[in-house]
Amino acid sequence: MKQFSRRNFLKYGSVATAATMLSHTGMSLFASEKADTVRDRLWIWGHVEGVYDNAWGLPMNSRMTPLQAAGFLDTPNLIMVRYAGKPAPPFGEYAAQYSNLQKLMWSFVSAGGETSAEEQEHVLDLARKMPNITGLFMDDFFHGNAEPVPPSRCWLAENRVSFPVVLTLNCEKPVEADRLELQQTAWKTGDYRTSDVAIDLCEGDNWKEFGSLRLENSEGAKASLALPGKGVKSLRLRFLGTHDTDGAEASVSAVSGFSKAANPLTFPGQKSRLLPVIQAIRRKTY
Repeated sequence: MKQFSRRNFLKYGSVATAATMLSHTGMSLFASEKADTVRDRLWIWGHVEGVYDNAWGLPMNSRMTPLQAAGFLDTPNLIMVRYAGKPAPPFGEYAAQYSNLQKLMWSFVSAGGETSAEEQEHVLDLARKMPNITGLFMDDFFHGNAEPVPPSRCWLAENRVSFPVVLTLNCEKPVEADRLELQQTAWKTGDYRTSDVAIDLCEGDNWKEFGSLRLENSEGAKASLALPGKGVKSLRLRFLGTHDTDGAEASVSAVSGFSKAANPLTFPGQKSRLLPVIQAIRRKTY
């Protein structure tokens, strides 16, 4: 199967893409039967039970399954969206419980915009076997709007991480910089705010702590650290904690910039990765 990139999706359009993928199943994108009542047009949004436990400031954890919720609300249709890798593919055994629903949609782009060719193949296979699957769902496929986002409004962020979180920056060529600046996030709810950060420099094959910073708990707050001034090829930031209290929404603030003699510097060939607890880097725009 051809993997659909975001560029290709924008080129061909959301409906055309979903219709093309569903054509492999021999089914229409929409249910063939006519909806006669308001109830027939209501849908449950579903994740595997428990994926929101201890998150988002919720007062209690949940054991209610999506199917139980549909029954409790007497709603015949359900949108099932993978969240935090749940349910794991192949989906047939898990999805069997939904076979008696009137209509079912299944995400081939999961929560946070995550997807893969393997996941898409498993979803298509499921759609071939379940006649009540009437559509494929793309969750968080678009981020922000079509307007360019200033770099000052971009951060690396993830929920429910375990500290420390490590961000490693590697350059293809050494950067002559004498100052590192970090900037606090400006997320509208006041969440995703980093507190303490340790900065490590690489000496040979070993990392050595060079200094530390504390970001104040206020929107856009900045903190800077003087660097040695010699060529910096690898730099590691260890995010040690967060200001977030409700829901333990952990955060990572992005590197705001490097400078030499107060002049901003670019970071050529910058490659970054978050270790060990963030599974993938997401650039979130606000």
